[in-house]
Amino acid sequence: MVHRAFFFISMFLLIFGPKSNGWLDVVSLTSSFLLVIHFFFYNGTHIPVTAKHRMSLVLAAFAVLLAYASGHLLANPDASNYQVLRFGRVIVNFAGIGCLISMYFRRYGEQASRVILQHLFGCLVAHAVVMLTMYYSHSFRDLIVNQVVQADPDSRTYLAKLTGYRIAGLTDSWDALSGLQCLGLLMIPLLLTNNVGISYTLAICSAPLLIFSVAISGRTGFVTAAVLFPLALGFSEFRRLYRAAIVASAIGIVGLLAVTGPLRTSVLAALEESSLGRTFAMFGWNASVKESPGGQMSETFWSILHEHYFLPETWSVFVWGSGGSGRDTWDYIAADNGLVLNLHNLGIGGFLLIYSLVAACWLSGWRLRCHDRALAGVCVIAVSLMLLIDFKVMYMFSRNGFSVMMIPVLTCWFKSTPGSDRIAPVTDRFTAAATLSSPFRPGIVTGAGRRMPMAAHQRMSLASEAGRSS
Repeated sequence: MVHRAFFFISMFLLIFGPKSNGWLDVVSLTSSFLLVIHFFFYNGTHIPVTAKHRMSLVLAAFAVLLAYASGHLLANPDASNYQVLRFGRVIVNFAGIGCLISMYFRRYGEQASRVILQHLFGCLVAHAVVMLTMYYSHSFRDLIVNQVVQADPDSRTYLAKLTGYRIAGLTDSWDALSGLQCLGLLMIPLLLTNNVGISYTLAICSAPLLIFSVAISGRTGFVTAAVLFPLALGFSEFRRLYRAAIVASAIGIVGLLAVTGPLRTSVLAALEESSLGRTFAMFGWNASVKESPGGQMSETFWSILHEHYFLPETWSVFVWGSGGSGRDTWDYIAADNGLVLNLHNLGIGGFLLIYSLVAACWLSGWRLRCHDRALAGVCVIAVSLMLLIDFKVMYMFSRNGFSVMMIPVLTCWFKSTPGSDRIAPVTDRFTAAATLSSPFRPGIVTGAGRRMPMAAHQRMSLASEAGRSS
C-alpha cells in the first residue's frame, strides 16, 4: 500500500507538478528525486537491455538538440536561453520517468503495466477533482493560483485564472490542458475491455468529472476526443465492447444534458462569461466573439489554419533556425503551434529530429498491439493526442504533455523487452540480490556472478542426479 501511494504521488507530480513563481519546477525536482531513489535503493541497474538501448538513443537525440541550442546561444549571446533550458529539463524529466517505470516493473513484475495504466487514469481523474474544486470554490482557487502555482499578477492571464473564467488546474495552460484531460475519457473503453482492473462503477463516476474538467478548461479536448475516439474503439476488445457501450451511453447522456438539455436554458446565462460558456460558444450558440480578461472568447480553427501556418522567410532560418523562443522582440513569430515554432527556432534538422522521435514513440505502441492492447492503445492515443495539441499550440515537450506521452511509451519499451512479461516482483533483499544482473529474465546467479538460465540450471541438476544414481 505504501509503495502504491508513493508511485501514484510520484506519477501525479511528474504530470501535474506546478511551476511555482515561474522558476520552481516541481516536475524536474520530482524527476531528480526519483533518480536519486533509483540509484541508491534500486542499484541503478534494473533497466532491461532493450529499453536501456532505446532510452540511450533518445537521450543522445536530446543531447544533440541541447548542444545545438547551446551553439545558437554562444553565437548570439543576446538570444533567449529558452531552448537550452527546455532540452535540459527534457533530459532530466525523461530520466526521471524512466526510473519511475523501472521501479514499477521491479515492484509489480508482470502486473506493472496494469498498475501504471490504473495510476495514469487515476492521476487524470484526481486532477479533474482539483479543477472542479477550483471552479466552485473561490478560496481554493485563490490558494492554488497565488500560493501553489504563484502566478505572476502582471500576467495577462492572471485575472482570468483568479476569477475562474478558465480553469488551468495546477498547470499554466488552458486549451492544452483540455486536450490532456480528454485522455482520461479516451482511456475508459480501453481499460474496461482489456481487463486492466478499472471497475465500471469507477468509470461511470469518473466520466462526468473528466467531461466537466475538459469543458471548464477549453475546447481543444472535445475536438481531440472526437478525432481519437475511433482509435480508442479500435484498440478495445470488441467481445466486451457491449459492456463499455453502457458506460459510453452514460457519458453521452451526461454530455447531452450538459450541452443541449435543461442546463442550456437555466444555467447558460449565468455561465456565459465563464470557461463553460466559452466552450458552449464553440458549438455555435454564441457565434459572436467577445472580449474577456483572458482574450477573445472564440476563435475558429479555420482562422488558425489560414493564419498560423507558414514557412520561414529566409533560407538561413529554414536551415539553421533562429535559436530563440519565438516570443522575443528580435525573433517574434506570430504563431502558437509547435510545427511552425520548432521549424523557425531549430531549423529543418531539429524539426525532423523532434518529430522522428515522436514517430518512433508512436510505432513503439503500435508494435505492441498484439501483446498488450490496452497499453498499446494508450501509448498510441497519448502520442497522437500530443501531436494534435501540438498542431494548435506548442506542447510536445511541455512539462505536462511530455510526461503523459512518455509514461506509456517507456512502459511499452519495458514490456516489449524479451522476457519482461515473466518478471517476478521483488519482495526482499535476497531476491533482489539474486536477480540483480537481469531482473526480467529468471535464472540462477552462479558463484562467479554470472547468470545461468533456469532451463540450463535444471538440465545440469538432472544430469548430476543421474550421474550420482548410476
